[in-house]
This record gives sequence, structure tokens and C-alpha cells, in this order.
Amino acid sequence: MKLEPRHSVLEWALQSSRGELSGTDWVDAELRSDGEPWMLRRDGETVRFRHLPPADRLPSPMQESAADAQERGEPTVAEFLTRMIARSQWLTSARRYLWTPFSPVPQLLAPLVEAYGIDAELHDRDSATLANLLVHLPAWHPRRGEAQAAVDLLGVAMDSEVPVRLGSDAPAAFTCQSADWWSRRNRPSSWVLRDDLMTGEPIDDPEDVILGWTPTDRFPHELLRLLPVFTSVRLAPETS
Repeated sequence: MKLEPRHSVLEWALQSSRGELSGTDWVDAELRSDGEPWMLRRDGETVRFRHLPPADRLPSPMQESAADAQERGEPTVAEFLTRMIARSQWLTSARRYLWTPFSPVPQLLAPLVEAYGIDAELHDRDSATLANLLVHLPAWHPRRGEAQAAVDLLGVAMDSEVPVRLGSDAPAAFTCQSADWWSRRNRPSSWVLRDDLMTGEPIDDPEDVILGWTPTDRFPHELLRLLPVFTSVRLAPETS
């Protein structure tokens, strides 16, 4: 058995974020006078974390008595207290990671991610997604509103495949606008509703985002949530 110095707090934070530290089996509750706090101890595949055990503050005779009882397999108040306060002590020690991608409590990242404009429907309060988003959002934020930036973010941060191509010529429109808006862009009589899509001649407009899409593929609705609300998405149906 070996005590490993430092980075143990970061390792604890990562394992906590993955939900691997339920219960108290992860606590190094062995009562002994040697060793330092904030360490991890490996015993084969088992990893346990040592914090500031209350028994360290007991008089030496009481420490020895508690350690002897533990060796005999008898429960002690000192061991109970060690396990009971372990999580709060490690959370305090890992506080510098709370608002980072290494947060031991990743659900705390949800308000921060949403402040960038990523709503709960997108991140779904998933721990890994929240951490990944927090890594990539600072670079994405200056490009927010760009279709390519949205596709990139969905791929690298949310592991979401976007089955569309950007920049195709689009004979179809996927939008909901007033009749006056349509009349300014094209002759209304040239547009027809076919297969749930409003189809017609291509229109050049800086507000448009043109997507090449195979109708048999899943439509990436999450992409629309990353585009400005005034954007008109034009679809160019393709064959698979």
C-alpha cells in the first residue's frame, strides 16, 4: 500500500464528478499515526482517500486504543466520524475546482453554462456535457450565431453528430414568417407546400442559413437552438 502525494484533490474531484464516490467505501478510515492528509492510497484496483481524521487530534492513548479496536474489527466512534465528515472535508479542499470543468459537483456548472446561452434542453444537466461545454464555450461565445460555430460546438462539446452540410444551394425554406415577409422576398405564388416543406426558388438573403440535408436522416433540432431566433434556415434536400 502506497500513499501518493498531491493531485489527490484533483483525482477526488474527477471521481466525484463521475459519481464514483457513493457511500463511504472510498474513505481511508484506517486509524494510524503515520501519513499525511489529502492523500490517496492504492490497494490493487481500490483507491481510498485520506483527509484530516478526527482521531489525529485525540491524545495518544486514545488513538492507540481506537487503532487496536479497529485491528480487532470493532467499530469505533473515531472511524465513524472519519467517514461522516470525509465528503465535506474533501469538498472544502476541492473548492478551487467547483466552477471549473473539474468540478466535483458538475451540476453547479449549469447556471454558468446557461449564462453563455446554452439552455437546459441542450445540456440536459448531464455532468460530462456540462464540463465539456465549459471548456469550449469561451471560444464559441465570440462566434455565437454562426452556423459553423454551432455545428463545431455540438460536435466537440456535446458529442452530437449534425447530419447536415452548410452552404448548399437551397430550393426549400424551413421557416415561419408573415405573408408580408414572404412577399418582400419572392412571389408568394411560386411557393408550394410539399412533404411538410415550403419549397420554391432559391432566395439570397444574409439572414439565411443554408443546410444540405437528407430527409431520411434525423433533423438536428439542437442546431436551431444555437442559431439566432431571426434566422431563416433553408433546407436543400439531398439523396443519401
